[in-house]
Amino acid sequence: MLKVFIRYTIYLFLVQILYPVNLLGQEVPKSGISDSIPPVDTSAWTYTKLDSSNIKPDTTKPSPSSTLSSPVDYQSADTIESFLNEKRIILKGDAKVLYGDIELTASYIDIDFNKNEIFAKGKTDSLGNEIGLPIFKEGEDLYESREIRYNFKTKKGIITDVVTEQDGGFLHSRRTKKHAENIIDLKAGKYTTCDHEHPHYYIAMSKARVIQNDKIVSGPLYLVIEDVPTPIAIPFGFFPFTKEKTSGLILPRYGESERRGFSLEDLGYYWALSDYMDLKVVGSIYSKGSYKGTISSRYKKRYRYSGQLSFMLEKIIESERGLADYVNTDAYNLTWHHNQDPKARPNSNFSANVNLKSTSANRYSTQMNNYLQNTVNSSANYSHSLPGTPFSFNAQLRHTLNTKDSSVAMTLPSVNLNMQRITPFAPKNSNKPPNLLQKIGITYSSRLENRFTVKEDELFKKDVVDEFKFGVKHDVGVKTSAKFLKFLNFSPSANYTERWYFNSLRKKYEGSLFTEGDTVFGKTTTDTITGFNRVYDYNVSAGVNTTLYGLYTFQPYIPVEAIRFVHSPSVSYSYRPNFSLDKYGYYDEVEGRPDQTYSYYDNGIYGVPSGPRSGAINLSLGNQISMKVRTPNDSVSKTKKIDLLKTLNFSTNYNIVADSMNWSPLSMRASTNLFQKVNVQFNATMDPYALDPITYKRIDKYQFNVDGKLGRITRAAVSFNFKLDSKMFEGDEVSEEEQQRAVVDYYDYFDIPWSFTLNYKYTFSKPQNTKSVIQTVGLRGNFSVTDKWKVGFRTGYDFERRKMSATTLDITRDLHCWVMSFHWVPFGERQSYSFTIGVKSSILQDLKYDKRENWYDNGQY
Repeated sequence: MLKVFIRYTIYLFLVQILYPVNLLGQEVPKSGISDSIPPVDTSAWTYTKLDSSNIKPDTTKPSPSSTLSSPVDYQSADTIESFLNEKRIILKGDAKVLYGDIELTASYIDIDFNKNEIFAKGKTDSLGNEIGLPIFKEGEDLYESREIRYNFKTKKGIITDVVTEQDGGFLHSRRTKKHAENIIDLKAGKYTTCDHEHPHYYIAMSKARVIQNDKIVSGPLYLVIEDVPTPIAIPFGFFPFTKEKTSGLILPRYGESERRGFSLEDLGYYWALSDYMDLKVVGSIYSKGSYKGTISSRYKKRYRYSGQLSFMLEKIIESERGLADYVNTDAYNLTWHHNQDPKARPNSNFSANVNLKSTSANRYSTQMNNYLQNTVNSSANYSHSLPGTPFSFNAQLRHTLNTKDSSVAMTLPSVNLNMQRITPFAPKNSNKPPNLLQKIGITYSSRLENRFTVKEDELFKKDVVDEFKFGVKHDVGVKTSAKFLKFLNFSPSANYTERWYFNSLRKKYEGSLFTEGDTVFGKTTTDTITGFNRVYDYNVSAGVNTTLYGLYTFQPYIPVEAIRFVHSPSVSYSYRPNFSLDKYGYYDEVEGRPDQTYSYYDNGIYGVPSGPRSGAINLSLGNQISMKVRTPNDSVSKTKKIDLLKTLNFSTNYNIVADSMNWSPLSMRASTNLFQKVNVQFNATMDPYALDPITYKRIDKYQFNVDGKLGRITRAAVSFNFKLDSKMFEGDEVSEEEQQRAVVDYYDYFDIPWSFTLNYKYTFSKPQNTKSVIQTVGLRGNFSVTDKWKVGFRTGYDFERRKMSATTLDITRDLHCWVMSFHWVPFGERQSYSFTIGVKSSILQDLKYDKRENWYDNGQY
């Protein structure tokens, strides 16, 4: 452990020589030394303005060589003593002096105009505490000290026990000499990022020179923690402090892994290309052959756009060749995040959220969230609206990686043209309500897409173009509405869809052919015919809906004041012709097999119109039940609303043109909140028809006629989600975004004393004779043992597999200017741990101790 600590400490000092500071102008939060000074009551101040050019020299004493360049303003809340012969002024009690860009405050200030000098110090109160210590400010530079002596003319000074801030860090010095060229020399100095008056740690410097907003050059120095000097010392140090971005070398860190060997990680270089863009290149190498390289860039232009781009390429070699657990694979990851400022181009927008990666990049990732991802999505989107018209345009590129089967689905591109609803028959200037004809609205949309789905290892092969599926789709909708009998809403509509395909299929059965490995002759072959094809369908519908309200009130002596019911019934009829007829030309028999039919456009990306005609009556009913209870102890409102059932919906349809089995399965969905803390959701599907006892296929016989039941439950799912945190009792709920941010921001992180989330889900599925059950429970949360200790965890259990889900434990200790964290995966495929203790500030981010055991060292895959 000592060896690692020494190594990291040496890297700390070396990294300050070349490591870039303040990337992209990010500001480090200031601790605010001046905030510790109590506010001054200026109501009792006396104010005097003294121009040194008007002071006549004393002939008995040598006069200064020249006058001051600007007037000296001074004021005091207590006493001003003037000594005209000596050209001195003494200010006592909350004194303040202004000279150009110099501002000095202290309990005692002595101004000597004869020497062009000023002296300031604090005072001791009745309890022996020093108060009113001098605070000297020159431009953006701020010094807090015990005593200060400064010359207005030479701009030189001597400062005793000074504390000054340097870009997020703090310099302590017993004796400091300030030069005119924004240079200060100090003795017995300390550099730290701890804002305490007595810092918890610091880098001790025997003597050093500080060039403001530039750098610190030091002699011998060593690290001190809790006033205990470490045995590590180096002969000199160089600390760059600049608000400008600087280029420099990124020093690596050492590591060791049983499966990958010794490592030298994240060695690279950083380029500050301009005020708007940077570039970083880092690489890692392992003794057993693995290596990784990453190139990344960030860019930002105010009021225009911002983003970052990164590409990682990795060679993963683990274990030894010839062993069962030997791994030799490649991994890549391309990420691009781009955001456009809404003010840049109000009528158009371009954004990108690209995450192209290989399955191995997730499989061998040390991040639990990456490993648990089943799908990885990417998209780049451009949208444009035409001002003064109802038209808008959208173009998108999409990518989806399924990490389970390594399949990649891409859309290159998807282009959409949309027209908002227009009402061509609506009167332009009329006070009368529009009728059924005048309310007719027309919508239009068209889509052009090019898709393909391949396995990951086939993505960059030449023949991937053969998998492309291209098509164009047009949708036109016409809809109107009217109200009759005061409560009923009538809404007829018609929809037309047209698809453009550029190839079609022809299938033929060859009795003399057979598939390799098959013992039976006969094979169906498929030919692709190139050519333009127009495939269309349409449907019409009309619906009636309304909303019914019911209210049941109770006697005053009952806590419940009323129960309210809301019912939303809806009935509609839709008709679609039979598009499998020969006159449409969409379906045909397989040549040589008249018992089999297919569609010429089975490979079309937008599908093909379905065969049997449909004339369905759609029925749905929505319900809501709420209760109003009396709250006499509430000073704001005497009643409170409670949702008994937020939703309780039923839907089904009846096909009046079908020959049999006219009813579709009944769909049910319900949700509610129990005690305003537990969210409950339920959904189920019930089929009214029975199954054949031999073939287990649906037959035209009601389940009620078989066993007296209303139907068969083919699928049902219920879930409970219970979330509880301390802020609920304070009236402030914590959003998910705040919880995620709190993991990174330690100060916000410790503001939440505790939070727990418990979820349970049960899913039942039995479409035929095979039953499937999924039952899981999950628990996650965090709590503060004290205001400095934070514990977070995540776990779960799968009852059917009898296996724990991904389980993690995180412990964090806030050490003021340091932070300690412990992450543990106690069991499972990602069993590992990591322990880190280091400085919070990004300036000394390499001053840390890091110990970890990776999951892949345990042989877990």
